Amino acid sequence: RTQQYIAQMKARYPEPEALFRALMENFAKQNFYYTLKPETTGEHFVDEFMFDTKTGFCAHYAGSLAYMLRLANIPARVVIGYQGGELRDNGKYMVVHQYDAHAWVEVYIVGKGWFRADPTSMVAPERILDGGADAFREKEGFLEDSPLSSVGQQLALVKWVGQYVDKMSYGWQKWVVNYNQGEHKKFVSSVLGEYSLLSVASLFAYVLVAIFILFTIYLWGQKYAFKYTWAEKKYMMCCYVLARTGYSRTLGETPRQYLLRIHSIAPQYLYRILERVTSDLERKQYQS
Repeated sequence: RTQQYIAQMKARYPEPEALFRALMENFAKQNFYYTLKPETTGEHFVDEFMFDTKTGFCAHYAGSLAYMLRLANIPARVVIGYQGGELRDNGKYMVVHQYDAHAWVEVYIVGKGWFRADPTSMVAPERILDGGADAFREKEGFLEDSPLSSVGQQLALVKWVGQYVDKMSYGWQKWVVNYNQGEHKKFVSSVLGEYSLLSVASLFAYVLVAIFILFTIYLWGQKYAFKYTWAEKKYMMCCYVLARTGYSRTLGETPRQYLLRIHSIAPQYLYRILERVTSDLERKQYQS
């Protein structure tokens, strides 16, 4: 049926460009319907789609148009890509989802070369103008198996989490996956003011020194982390705070002697704090 239809159209429109435009207009004039859940077709897909079901999404329209153009000896090819997306972080990057996937056609006309044609725009222009999310939001089957459903996307928390995950993904792509020599030069220049062998060596040396210092602090922390009990750590911290306020513990002074002295010279609230810490120390260290 499609072959007969194209033979009739070629008789009416002998010029390739005129025939192409007529085929495009036919999608708008006939009762075609854009849906994500088209009716199932059999062996003769184009025939059933063009003359029976007339329901489908972008791949149905692009594939059928390319097939009909080729029947008319007009070079055509289906192109698969993405159309749409959502700007994030004040326009710093764009998120393109799988539901933004799209199919269209490229047509070759002698004297004009290859140009793009999208039959979907003749049936569902909102898909092209508004993008996938807005165009599909009310369509049957849109994200029905996804936690990011059209209902879920309206919730502020779900939307915020989705945007945060997208931002992390963008950062990973930019600074890890796509990190190249140009990004390396830009980063070094922003830190050191210039990009040269000396500046790179200096940055490398700074990083090594920082790693060494952090590793030393870590080892020191590990050493003292297991040397003292929690009761001893609290007592030492309390003594340190009191020393900063002018009530230092003297050399050889026992915790109980220090507590009695603090009771006579320091404010009562400091004494009460030290009394609790000292009692805990004595209970844990001397009575166990």
